[in-house]
Order: sequence, then structure tokens, then C-alpha cells
Amino acid sequence: MTGTLFKSKDKWIVIHGSDPDFSEVWPIELPLHPEDVKSIQDQELIFDNIESRIAAFSKVEFNVVEECPHYSGDHIDKDCSCKSGFIKYAKLKQ
Repeated sequence: MTGTLFKSKDKWIVIHGSDPDFSEVWPIELPLHPEDVKSIQDQELIFDNIESRIAAFSKVEFNVVEECPHYSGDHIDKDCSCKSGFIKYAKLKQ
């Protein structure tokens, strides 16, 4: 999928125009996957003004992934023992 990456209120989000299962009205905002947020934080240590660099090239390719916020990695099935439910994230394609 294609979307636009930007920072909103100290969090990174991706806005896109369709939901893969068509259950939501678009445009849709998805939080950026924690691994991708960590990557941006690492780049902030190397590059000046990383937010401006990202804003200049804000179109991104991504996949929608659902994960339990309390466990690392995807669950094979939807049996989440933490009972908090799954979060949909935008995971950037490399």
C-alpha cells in the first residue's frame, strides 16, 4: 500500500486512502510500527533535521500488520492472552 508519513503530536503516523478489509472509511491514519519509529530515532542521531528530510519525501510503501502491544512480533493467530487486543500498524517496506 502507499501512504503519506508524517509526525503528528510527537508520534509518527501514515495516512492512506483504503483499508485492506474495507471496514473503515478513508482516509485512514495508522501509527507507524515501533521498529520503524526506532529506525527514525536512530537516523536523528546521524542526520540533521530528519523530520524535514522525511517531509520532503513523505510518500511511503507499507504493509498493515496487527500486533499485540505487549509482545514482540506477530501472533500466529488472534488469541491474545493479554486481552488488550491487537493494534494495526503501518510497517514500512524496506
